[in-house]
Amino acid sequence: MGCRPVTVIIFIFTAILVPVLVGECVDWLPWVGTRLIRNAANRLPLAHRARYEEEWQAEFEVLPGGKLTKLLFGLRICANARATGALLQAEDNMDVAARILSLAQQTADQAIMDARRAADEVLTNARRQAEQITGDAAARAVCLERDAQERHRQAMGLLVQEREELERRVHDLRAAVD
Repeated sequence: MGCRPVTVIIFIFTAILVPVLVGECVDWLPWVGTRLIRNAANRLPLAHRARYEEEWQAEFEVLPGGKLTKLLFGLRICANARATGALLQAEDNMDVAARILSLAQQTADQAIMDARRAADEVLTNARRQAEQITGDAAARAVCLERDAQERHRQAMGLLVQEREELERRVHDLRAAVD
């Protein structure tokens, strides 16, 4: 039997070229894993990208096993990147909401303090005005009482004079009649 040229080519291809190509491809697996990690990090929110890429690369470097393990690690990270990004975005949103709530609380507290301060000022002014009005009213009452006492004294003095005048007339009339 003779060797056919196609069989020889297939034998050469499978015996020599396939192992070389497989070896060459296997050598590229860590590089592909690294690129998958970088791609996965780019799917995360911008604030988290550098940290997660650094952590994942550090894990990647210390993985036990061969080159295929590193490729599988990169594939796993890349496959879960969207979910991780969504979780981180939700955490960021919660942080923003917490900061907004805190700012709203601070604003409300400041508004309450300002309102209390304004109310205290109004109350202080009202008390001061009430004390002024009460003092003025008391001074006016004292003046009115003095005026009333003076008028009473004058009226009593006038009544005493008129009584004395009447008693003198009565006495003069009695003296004229007698």
